[in-house]
Amino acid sequence: MPGRRLVALLRAVNVGPTTQVPMARLREVAVALGYRDVATHGRSGNLVMTAAGAPAAVAAELSRAITDAVGFRVPVIVRTRDEVAAIAAEDPFAGRAEDPAREVVVLLDAPADPDEVRSLLPADPAPEAVHIALRHIRVWSPEGVSRSQVLRALSRRGGPATHGTVRNRRTLAAILALCDAAGPAPRD
Repeated sequence: MPGRRLVALLRAVNVGPTTQVPMARLREVAVALGYRDVATHGRSGNLVMTAAGAPAAVAAELSRAITDAVGFRVPVIVRTRDEVAAIAAEDPFAGRAEDPAREVVVLLDAPADPDEVRSLLPADPAPEAVHIALRHIRVWSPEGVSRSQVLRALSRRGGPATHGTVRNRRTLAAILALCDAAGPAPRD
């Protein structure tokens, strides 16, 4: 079966006792669907695999299968390896974001309207910075992500972060490395 490297990012898993998805179980579900070279990174639902389907179709299939396996709805966003590489290569903050944990990407399940996104943001988000792309939003939070007024604004009811998933720059780099590894080993 031909295929390409895909990255599946689960939204809002392992953040509380009712949203637990063991990474071993996630790998089992992916293998049962016929995906190859399956590996996970971290506990927040980062899955790398080789699959033949279009990213949107894989996201829907994987979401249904995981939901069936764990008993609660699990939204999934899928990007190709090359899409993740392009996002990882961006530097919209001109090297200001020295700590990769303080720069995050909100990966969206649908294209964002830049004007709508800007309307949600504080009038002056400084010292934070925001870069809005078609299917993701980058946020640099020099005071830490947990204190980010921008991420809070994007996460309000109906905001784009409620329909996406957040990964920091370090995690994106690790996912990309896992995509490129030969015969990746399972990770938790």
